[in-house]
Amino acid sequence: MTDEEYDLIGNDFGRPGYTNYGKNNIPVTDNIPRRIRLDLSLPAELAIRNAVDEVEKLRAPVRLTEAVVLLDKARNLVADYIDEQLAKTK
Repeated sequence: MTDEEYDLIGNDFGRPGYTNYGKNNIPVTDNIPRRIRLDLSLPAELAIRNAVDEVEKLRAPVRLTEAVVLLDKARNLVADYIDEQLAKTK
């Protein structure tokens, strides 16, 4: 993508040499899906991951497993949306 395309989506995630919030020296690897790279995750995706972590800290019985599964499904839906927006700019 061009710089103009990254500017259009309002974020630098996926831009070579950039993370979500600015330039760094972490190389972007094209063969690793964006959705599993924490350094390329948007705040909404990270918030859902953090919610999963908090639920798992409760060490509750199996009934909270459904909550974790639903949160993970939500994270994937958000990632799908972000990936679709990125695909539109290509």
